[in-house]
Parts: sequence; structure tokens; C-alpha cells
Amino acid sequence: MPTDDPVLAEASDDDSPMEEAARRHFGLRTWDRPALYRETAEAATDTDLPFWLVLLLSGAIATLGLVLNSTAVVIGAMLVAPLLGPLLGLSLALAVGDGRLFVQTAATILLGAAGIVALAALLTVLLPFHSVTDEIASRTRPTTLDLGIAVFSGLAGAVVTASREARLSASIPGVAVAVALVPPLGVAGFGIAIGKVAIAKGALLLFGANLAGIVLSGMLVFLIIGMHRAPVVKAASAWHATEGSTGFAARIHEARWLNRLPGLASPLARVLLVVAFMAAVAVPLTSSLRQVVREGRVSQAIDAVEAQLRAEDAYVIDREVTYGEAGSSARLRVATEAWIPDAAESELAAQASEEAGEPVTLVLEQILASSGDLAAFADALPERPAVRSVPQTTEPASVAARRASPPSTPRAS
Repeated sequence: MPTDDPVLAEASDDDSPMEEAARRHFGLRTWDRPALYRETAEAATDTDLPFWLVLLLSGAIATLGLVLNSTAVVIGAMLVAPLLGPLLGLSLALAVGDGRLFVQTAATILLGAAGIVALAALLTVLLPFHSVTDEIASRTRPTTLDLGIAVFSGLAGAVVTASREARLSASIPGVAVAVALVPPLGVAGFGIAIGKVAIAKGALLLFGANLAGIVLSGMLVFLIIGMHRAPVVKAASAWHATEGSTGFAARIHEARWLNRLPGLASPLARVLLVVAFMAAVAVPLTSSLRQVVREGRVSQAIDAVEAQLRAEDAYVIDREVTYGEAGSSARLRVATEAWIPDAAESELAAQASEEAGEPVTLVLEQILASSGDLAAFADALPERPAVRSVPQTTEPASVAARRASPPSTPRAS
């Protein structure tokens, strides 16, 4: 029957064999899908005052947990955050082609994200200390591995939502932890408050990666079970006619022109829209992953140098590694009983360069000590010496090493 609804015109009543098989495994019958749409849409658009209060409270909990370096508190904030509903609602909107639900859930997520960032920045300004803890630092350098985690998290959330198996409801808390959007937003607010653009940028990139992965994977699950078919599209129109949303989402609902967005008519166009967003996010993530892999190779090469020095009764007190564009440099403070000659230092640098796969400039700051002092050094050192890594510099490693190193005049102590 002809229709002026572009989304309904693209939809059909018949399921593909893959959709039928997926529905059977999910315990989902054809007539269950409109009810699944209503349940998910209602949860996604229930954005009255309690929703915003709980969301902001979760942001406050996450921010304090981050600055206190408390993993347990950060996990608690993930459990409290009510963002899973709008996220799955956004995935469902893209699967169904529901422009109104798409705008409602996207606006809720973006406004909630902005509110958490602002609150985190305010709390950070009020705090008497601004140390970058491990919990904060771990969320400033996202890679494509984080994108993979987000994809699997979205799959888990959509499977739990779509399945009619009651036993899977116990997995909701675990999915809430995996869908970790609030902690990166807290880190972004922290970075803005202390004026560290790199911290805020990295955290927002992690938020974008999580958002893209969760929405894409959730959308694919909803497409696989046939949520884009005509009966569901009709159910979406009927649900919107009853104005089932509340709070902020209900205000957006008043914009009637949002009923059908032209770009969301075709299921393929909707998939490509999300894939394009994910690809845009993946580019900097891939670059970050390459840098992390590179730093790992250089670190292993320096570890090998330390092991060789230890075998010759020389102990590394601490080290500082600088990653440059043309290579890396490592400054090692070494306690030794006998002076290490320049030739041996050059040989160690050559070995490190070969293992790292890039030029490594090695600078040994030697402290001469008696055998008794060395024994005391060895007893006092941790299993792995303290490591200080300097962010990537724009100058070659050899230049950075020469600029940072003092004249190589032996000094006895």
C-alpha cells in the first residue's frame, strides 16, 4: 500500500532467514518486536528530574573516585549512571529509522555529557589538589582496543535488552560497568579545570570511541532481529502519537518535523552514518595504538639494557625515556663499582636500537660506589626501577639527549 512515510516505504513485512534464526535464538517472536520497541524507547526517553539528578551524581562520584585513584568508587559511578537506556535507545532509533527517537536520545546523551564535564570541572576547581592519578592517566590515551571494548559492550547491552530470557537480566549491572562513559567525561572535566588540553582531548576521544562502538554494535543487533521491519516502524509511529516520553525528551517531542528525518530512510544509509562516525574516531585511536606499541618496544629494549648492566653488578636507580620523532633516548642513573667506558655504553645503545627497531640514544649517569654500597643499593631497589616517561617531542632523540645530559665527567662518590 502506498505511503508518504519514507522509512515505512523502505521497510517490508517479511523477515530474512537470518532474522528468523536470530529471533528464535533470542526467544523473540514476531509480535514481540513492537513491545520491545516500546519498552526500550520508554526507558530511553524517561528523562525527568530524577534521571538528571542521578546522572549528575554519578558524574560527581566518578570525578572524586578518579582524583582519589579509587577503582572501586569509579566502578560504583558506572553502576549508578543511567546512560545505558539512552544509548540503547539511540541504537534502536538508528535500526528502526526513527528520527524523533534519534534526536531525543542523542540530545539526552550530549546534554548529559556536557553536564558531567561541567560538574567535574567545578569539583576539580574546588579541590585542594590536582594530581594526575593512575585512574585519570589510564583514560587519556585511548586506542583501537578501547573501541573494540566498546563494540563488545554494546553487543552485550543489546543482546540483554532484546533477549526474552529472564536469566540475562542479572547481566545488566555488568553491562553498565562495561558501558563506561561517565569516567572519561569526569577526566575531561578534570583536564579542562587544570588547563591540560591533552588530558581533556584524550578523555573526550575515549568517550567518542565508546559512544561509536556501543551505538554501532547495538544497532546491528537490533537490525539482525528485524527491528527495521514495517510492523515495528508502524509501532514507533503509534508510540510517538501517544507522547510516551517524559522530561527533556518530551520537550523535544513537541518538534513535529522530527517525525522522519530524510537521511534515516534507508537501513544501509543509517549503518553507513554510524560507520563513518566510527571511522573518524578510529583514525586517532589507531595512531595512539601505534605509539603505545612503539613505546612498548623501546621499554623492552631498555629493560634488556638494565638486565645486562645488572649482570655486571651495575644497578639502575631510575630511568627517564624520551620519545622523539626520529628516535628515542633513555637516561639511566646507574650505581656501579667500576666506571663503564664509552665504548661499552655505545655497544649497549646499539643493542637497544636493534631491539627497539629505531635509534635509541643511551645516556648513563654513573655513580661510583663501593661493593658494600652496591649491596645496599640492590637491597633498596624495587623489582623494577622507577620509570619516568617524557611525552613525544618534536626534536630528534639525539638532540633531546644532548640538551638534557650534563658533560660526561666521571665523579666518584
